[in-house]
Amino acid sequence: MLALATNLQGSVEAVGRLDFERAAALAGSVAEATNAPPHLVEASRILRARANLRAGRTPEAAKDLEWVRANGVSDGLRAEAAGEMKKIGVAPGRSSRIVRTPRREWSAIGILLARGEEEAALQRVQGPLRRIVDACRGLAPVVAGEAPRVGAGLAWIMNEWQGAKLAETLEGDTATLALDRNGLRATLAARSTGDMWIFHDIVSLERLEDAAPADAPPAAAAVAAAGPNAQIAIQIAGGNAMAFGGGGIAVINGQVIHLGGDVAGDVRIRVDSVQAAQAAALTNAPPPTEAQRGEIEALIKDLGSAQAVTRAAARTRLRQMGPSAYGVLKEHRADADVEIATTVRELLGE
Repeated sequence: MLALATNLQGSVEAVGRLDFERAAALAGSVAEATNAPPHLVEASRILRARANLRAGRTPEAAKDLEWVRANGVSDGLRAEAAGEMKKIGVAPGRSSRIVRTPRREWSAIGILLARGEEEAALQRVQGPLRRIVDACRGLAPVVAGEAPRVGAGLAWIMNEWQGAKLAETLEGDTATLALDRNGLRATLAARSTGDMWIFHDIVSLERLEDAAPADAPPAAAAVAAAGPNAQIAIQIAGGNAMAFGGGGIAVINGQVIHLGGDVAGDVRIRVDSVQAAQAAALTNAPPPTEAQRGEIEALIKDLGSAQAVTRAAARTRLRQMGPSAYGVLKEHRADADVEIATTVRELLGE
């Protein structure tokens, strides 16, 4: 995301230097990126169109503007593209229907969630995949005093896969969408209803890196495959399992290894795996550096903050740090601050 934003900024600066060739090239690199969110793709096409207009390449500019006007997800950017077309005297095409593809639909889900339109986002996830999504509500940080969000599980999953490279395969009204992130590839099945694409099942889940040695003990293999962050193993009841992102999350023999948290829905928590994974993680985890210890202590202090957002952020960061934080966390199991002590015990799985 930083590289994409840098290229967009570079495109604007190149126009200011009257270097329209470079401006168009930088904007084009964002427009063609496989992991660029829709609004960045649309903004980059408008920037490329403006650079081409300044360079006298009106047909190329009109092509980009028409694409945004017809296919854009952002109403504001679609209107902006239409305004640019009017300025240069290019008539828009007859149809303004958005061309939906699985890749764009997946990105649109993230936009809907950001707007708070959770029901609309959930309409695009059904079948076995929806059951897994609903089961992951318990993994999302809970804000004290607020009711659990209906789309919390989907929002958590979208966050885990943020920035994933997307590749789609279309066959009529059916398709697959592959998501690659941090050594994991999840392939989703989708079907078209005419107005939208519905993601309904998991085709496959692959680890793109070398797997743990076959002769490793089960708990150690789970920790090795999930990175040094395995804490709780969950088994999706009666169906496939999926790895949500690459931050210490993987699937070993059908078990989903993740960072922890309460899980609700169609999921069974295997207590034996919790204890084994924690024990193996604690045994294999290197002690924190001085800088890490300082960060962990500061985060633990934030667990007692009066601000719910601060507490939730600290809880999330400590879970991400995994076993490297366990030793320091255990020192605060009986902290004088009841809120801190309670949260620490929860993070330790006690």
